[in-house]
Amino acid sequence: MLDCSFVARLLAPVVTFVLKLVHEQHELTDGIENDIDFVLRELHAIAAATEKHSSVPVEGDARCILEEWRELAYEIEQCLDIFIHSHARKRQRTPLLGLEDDDGTLMHPTDLARSLKNLRQKLEEPEKRAKRYGLCSGAPSSTPESTPEPQEQNTRLLGKTVGMSGALQDILEMIKPPQDLKEEKLKVISIVGPGGVGKTLLARTVYNTNRPVDQRNAAKKGKSSTANLMNRDHLKKGKRKRKRKQNDRHGGPLPESHQHRESSNNVHQVCAHFDLFVWTHAADMSSYKVLEDILKAVDKQVDTAILDRHGLIQRLESRLSGKRYLIVIDDMRNKQQWEHIKAAFPDKPHVRSRVIVTTRIQSISDACSSGNGYVYKMRTLDKSDSRTLFIKEASLNEDEKAIEQQSSGLISKCDGLPLALVSTAPFVRDNGGLDFCAQACLQLGSFLEKDKSLERMQWVLRSNYNGLDGSALKARLLYFCTFKREYEVRRNSLIRRWLAEGLLDRTPRLSSSLLIEEYNSLCTLIDRNIISPTGVSNNGKVKRCRPSGMLLEYILNKSMVENFAAFPQQEPQAQYIRRFSMHHGRYDFRDFGKSYPRTLVVSGEAGKDVLSFDNCELMRVLDLELCTDLENCHLEKICEDLLLLKYLSLRGTGTTKIPRNIEHLQWLQTLDLRKTGIEVIPKEVVLLPQLAHLLGRFQLLDGDYNELSKPTLKQFLSHESKLETLTGFVAGKNSGFPQLLNSIVNRGLRKLKIWFTSDVDDTNLSDLTEGIMQFIREGSNLIDGRSLSIGLQDYPDSSPFQTFMASLSTVKGSLSSLKLHGPSSPLGRVITICINLGSLDELCLSFTTTLRWDDIVLVGQCGILRYLKLVAVDIEGEAIIERQQFKALKRLSLVVQERVPHVSIHDGHDPENKALKRLESLHIICEQLDGLSGIEITHLTSLKEIGLHSGTTPATVRAWKDATRHHPNRPNIELVEDPRNA
Repeated sequence: MLDCSFVARLLAPVVTFVLKLVHEQHELTDGIENDIDFVLRELHAIAAATEKHSSVPVEGDARCILEEWRELAYEIEQCLDIFIHSHARKRQRTPLLGLEDDDGTLMHPTDLARSLKNLRQKLEEPEKRAKRYGLCSGAPSSTPESTPEPQEQNTRLLGKTVGMSGALQDILEMIKPPQDLKEEKLKVISIVGPGGVGKTLLARTVYNTNRPVDQRNAAKKGKSSTANLMNRDHLKKGKRKRKRKQNDRHGGPLPESHQHRESSNNVHQVCAHFDLFVWTHAADMSSYKVLEDILKAVDKQVDTAILDRHGLIQRLESRLSGKRYLIVIDDMRNKQQWEHIKAAFPDKPHVRSRVIVTTRIQSISDACSSGNGYVYKMRTLDKSDSRTLFIKEASLNEDEKAIEQQSSGLISKCDGLPLALVSTAPFVRDNGGLDFCAQACLQLGSFLEKDKSLERMQWVLRSNYNGLDGSALKARLLYFCTFKREYEVRRNSLIRRWLAEGLLDRTPRLSSSLLIEEYNSLCTLIDRNIISPTGVSNNGKVKRCRPSGMLLEYILNKSMVENFAAFPQQEPQAQYIRRFSMHHGRYDFRDFGKSYPRTLVVSGEAGKDVLSFDNCELMRVLDLELCTDLENCHLEKICEDLLLLKYLSLRGTGTTKIPRNIEHLQWLQTLDLRKTGIEVIPKEVVLLPQLAHLLGRFQLLDGDYNELSKPTLKQFLSHESKLETLTGFVAGKNSGFPQLLNSIVNRGLRKLKIWFTSDVDDTNLSDLTEGIMQFIREGSNLIDGRSLSIGLQDYPDSSPFQTFMASLSTVKGSLSSLKLHGPSSPLGRVITICINLGSLDELCLSFTTTLRWDDIVLVGQCGILRYLKLVAVDIEGEAIIERQQFKALKRLSLVVQERVPHVSIHDGHDPENKALKRLESLHIICEQLDGLSGIEITHLTSLKEIGLHSGTTPATVRAWKDATRHHPNRPNIELVEDPRNA
């Protein structure tokens, strides 16, 4: 049902275009304008109705009506698309859907009028209208958050602490009282991660670990409320027991690793510093209710009925004042909740109190722990721990090799999520054991939808999905099902496909290559830990991401139920199928009647039936990345028939030539030619009127520049072209792009990438220099400047290149991002460029030689530089960073093959002039890194994240972890792959 609202939004500009075509071809048929207006208004009404009911499951008659609306919406869209498509191929004789004029070339306006009248009659049937508005007269009776969480959560993960000993020790370290008396203050520790990763289990274990045993026993006897507080003053001395008992309702037994002598000593040391212990569950509760719950546990005599929120805060603050307390607020889902209750926790000197908050939402954890606290991001289990936990819970006693062969697929789909492992393992055990693994793996999505034994995992997945605001965000999440398993989805490609599908509105540009709304849509999914980032750009933005294996199974099944997408393993039942996704699967679209898909995703072997593109004439998105049997002849067919395409990716295919009939793709917005054999493109590509993103590595076809240099075509490039991204072209001996650059720049080019070759001639270099200077100068007229990337791998370090760099160093303008890749290090010129620009936000220097730190540190004079990445064989010299250098830098990444320099930070005592005072992320990607390399991270007071090479020795990783324990922010350490191997 989700597509209805997007069909309505997508058709608004289409209707205008259709009316224009009707005016051009024929006098308006009586009533056609009224019919179109009526149909469009009804479509918006349908969209509003389905949006209202998108947050809750709808069954029975209501579901039938909603499905009927969807089919009508598709039929309306298809009718208009057929009309547009038929006019786009006037000279062809192939009839489409049997709707053509007398000579078989066009769908005549009279045919359109007849079809619209039929649709209007369907929409006006009285019984359907009554049912429609009866269904929509009120809001849904329930909300997604009203579904109670299964009580199984209290016991399912009890004691399942495989692989969590490190996390437990980290949190215990955060809770310990500081050695420095100045740090004896309240700290808020936020534990954040996806649902089912073990946040509550970890918090409970920490909470249980710190409470004296007699308090736990009293709680077990029912002497505590939901907000579980035990005050030492309420317990008689001498009756405290030190025997630990299992199955406490507030937490399970401690993990084995914590039962060792060393850990036990830490437990007693921490425990001795808290007077009060509170546990409350915040999900689905107002801030008033959370405060009331805690206060009732603190003061059993209080009458909360006479208190408003401010009264609760004042009373609770007075009760907590002077006490050392440990309060756990579990499953917080609303940032405003924290804003309303944080004033109740007094931050007095020498208190050493701790508040632990667990949440799925990153922004909430950041808000809770900002200022004085820690954010601890939970990690999923590695392959070894996942296998151990699964085998233990499934009680598998078979041969180790048999277990590995038969269970590996199912364990892989659990993706290291503890709840997924402890849910699926008993499910396998109770349904036949190891022999059932293959079936469970194959039908996991269906089982997650229906089987009661997986209820807890179902609840987590449903709450992730239903908790999203509106059908738009739900549809964008479902869209991840079109990518193959374990595929790292590239951010920009995903957003461009969303735009082509109509899943996002196209609004005026606010940021280079991405709209604020577009990026925020993805950020919302990542912030909620529904989608996991797997790579970040130099500026810290998410570059690649993917859903977890269990979530992917859920949305695959959800997509089929909602008719959002179809897959090779499914037999489509609906009349209209909008999206097909095939990864080494086969389809023959001729079997599906009226299904004219709008999206087709193919990777691997496609087969001749698919690549004939029958019944694909109305396609908008065609993603053929890594399609192994795509040939040039298929491109001819695509350009001849798929005239409504907006997105075409040929990335990683064996294609070598773009045909000139690509000029027929007048709606095309994105053309991705990366990692193909296509080295030249015809002028027809550059002249596509809607093309915004042209990606690849190519030159202009020899001789085509003479045509493009004609005044009418240059006028188009300067004033009508919509090209925003050109990444990129090769500056060689061919004329073309260097000469056209000035024309394209004037229109609105925002992202430009160029590769130099050794055969570039002086004329091209001169034109290119002027074009890039114009690119930088024109950037001053944009809100956020422009991004420039220059590849010098094939260009010698010669005097023409030095002249080129010297010319750039004199230009004044605005450039937000500069990336240089090559064999040599022209840092002197680069530094001059950076200083002259005064607007540079991001700088990436990647060279296959040695860099000198004495040169690099001069880049620090660029006062507003926030992101710096350096890639080299090694870096010579001692890195001395003086005060005021890199004072705006937020992210520093050093990718070095052989050695990292010894780093000294001389920051003085003036906090306003401290070196690297805003640095939040430090990545040192060097496999040979030995220890800390002299870096004292305590000087980096804003540091939150450290990245190390995934091959770094355990001893070096331990050294960095030890250093973070003494840092006030306790920054997270991530092991990352070398980007040069990506």
